Amino acid sequence: MARTTPTYTPIGKYAAGVILSGLLMFSDINYGTFTPIRGLFKSSVIYSKLAVGNFIERAQVSIALFQNNKNLILTNDQLRERILKIEASLFLHKQLREVDNNLVNLSNRLNDFKGGNTVQIFEIADFDLKNYQCCSFHNLYLQNPEEIKVNKHSPVASDKAFIGQTLRVDLDIIKVILFSDINHVLPVKSKNLYCNARGAGEPLFILCKIELDKSRSIQLGDIIYTSGLGGIFPKDSPIGVVSSIKNIGSSENEILIKLDSNPLDQTFFGIIAKQ
Repeated sequence: MARTTPTYTPIGKYAAGVILSGLLMFSDINYGTFTPIRGLFKSSVIYSKLAVGNFIERAQVSIALFQNNKNLILTNDQLRERILKIEASLFLHKQLREVDNNLVNLSNRLNDFKGGNTVQIFEIADFDLKNYQCCSFHNLYLQNPEEIKVNKHSPVASDKAFIGQTLRVDLDIIKVILFSDINHVLPVKSKNLYCNARGAGEPLFILCKIELDKSRSIQLGDIIYTSGLGGIFPKDSPIGVVSSIKNIGSSENEILIKLDSNPLDQTFFGIIAKQ
């Protein structure tokens, strides 16, 4: 219940309070009774101000360092992006130079091959890499966007040597069978060898099977040439070297021939067409 009249406080209590306050003030003034407490309070205030000041200063330093790090990261990202652009540009220029060199080398080489025939240069469209590396069927495909007429069984060359022959033309794609395909047969010769070399079904290799008495004079490293028989490839074009000689029976040796040109290293190929 709320009070309706003020409570009466005896005057003696006020007098006692005044007297006690006076005694405490007198004691502090004359004897420094409360000096340690005041010192503790002042030191606490000073330490608090110092702590707050240090905190603010450290926070400002941290913010400045964070901003500097952020600027450094941004600068590094910009420099990295510029370096990547420069590297990409250099790579593209290098690729273009290599393409130009490949075309020049291929054109020069085809001039040696073509004789009185015509030559067309085509860029690779696809390579059956899976079968090439693991299996017996080795084919590549050339782009023919202008649908140039190309005859079946025309010789196909890189800038180093012949690599195979055309198999068929499907609109703008030319299929090429490589020498190393197990179904391909190439008439070859050396100073002491004439044979029909069949694809070994292994990248870069063809092989001949020769009677023992006819293979005695064959040596490792002998250069192998096209023989000109069969009417597809011109005569005396080097294509590889003898890699190994293995006896496979009482009257027969197997001559393994490593091809000079790796089609995986090429971008452009030339097709020679008879006039």
